[in-house]
Amino acid sequence: MANRAVKDSITGRSFSFLGKRTSIYTEHYIEGYKSDLFIRDTNTIIEIKSVLSTEKCAQFPTVFSERSLKQLEKLRDLLNKGYHVTYIIVSLNPYVNSISLIGNTPFSALLNDCARLGMIIAAYTCAIKDSKVLIKHRVPIETEIVQHNSERSH
Repeated sequence: MANRAVKDSITGRSFSFLGKRTSIYTEHYIEGYKSDLFIRDTNTIIEIKSVLSTEKCAQFPTVFSERSLKQLEKLRDLLNKGYHVTYIIVSLNPYVNSISLIGNTPFSALLNDCARLGMIIAAYTCAIKDSKVLIKHRVPIETEIVQHNSERSH
């Protein structure tokens, strides 16, 4: 659901920081990594994660898996090879007004490594409009671990 919401909204103003977005591929392989979305125009890999919370400030991640660590390791490698990466966290609750990244974990250490290499980390809420789940608006990310939440221009 989160992947579809981002894909259906990616050409809108909320994602203008990604630059040109005319050649967008779903589940595209880049050097053995299966991206959720890939923007060929700017060599940007989009990784999309969802979070479900009834709190105003949703915690992320709520589950730490070996798979998520391996994904971040591969994204770090791709960043080092010159690819752009944007890590998008989507709250499935439209009333969440911020995302709090859980720190002091192997996940947060890898996320921080990727952010230092230029990965953009962004968070959004979604809503249903005309029977479609779409991105509603961007929300702030609260953390002391990842300080890099700026927007990059291509």
